[in-house]
Amino acid sequence: MLLQHLVIDAKDCDFSRFMANLAICLVLECDNKQEKIMKFVEYQDISRNRIRAYEENRLRVNTEWVNLPCALCTQQLVKDWHPEVEKQMSEQDLLPLVSLQAADLIIIGYAQQPKWDHSWLKLQATMNARGIGLEQMKSDAAIRTFNVLTTEERPVWLVLID
Repeated sequence: MLLQHLVIDAKDCDFSRFMANLAICLVLECDNKQEKIMKFVEYQDISRNRIRAYEENRLRVNTEWVNLPCALCTQQLVKDWHPEVEKQMSEQDLLPLVSLQAADLIIIGYAQQPKWDHSWLKLQATMNARGIGLEQMKSDAAIRTFNVLTTEERPVWLVLID
C-alpha cells in the first residue's frame, strides 16, 4: 500500500485563492487501484454563519465582530446571550435557542477549561433526554468544532461565555 501525497510550497501563494481554485485530494493506491480518501476544499457558503476569527472577548462572524457572550447557529446570531443565573446554566437558558432554530447539539465554549460537576452532568442528561446533545469545552476548541460541524451541515448551536 502506497500513500501518495502532495506537498505545497506556500511561498508567494495566496492560500485562499489557491484553495478556491484547487481541491487537494489524498490518493490511496492499493493493488494499482486509486481511491480518493480525503478531499480539502475552501468552504464558501456566505448564507451561513461562519466564525472567521476569534480573540479573547470577541469573535468575527462572517464580516461582523461580536462581543462575548453570544450564541449562534448557521442562520441565527444572538448577541449578549448569557444564562439567567450567572455561572449556572439551565435548561431554560438553552431551550429558547433551539426554538429559534432546531439543533441536535449545543456546544458551550468557555475561556477557561470547564468543570464537570454534578449540575453540568444533570443538565447534560436533561438535554440528552430531549434528543439534544450538550458538550462543553474551551472556546477555541468549541469554535473549531462548530465550524467543522456546520460545514457538514449539522444542526448545531454554539454558545460562547467569556
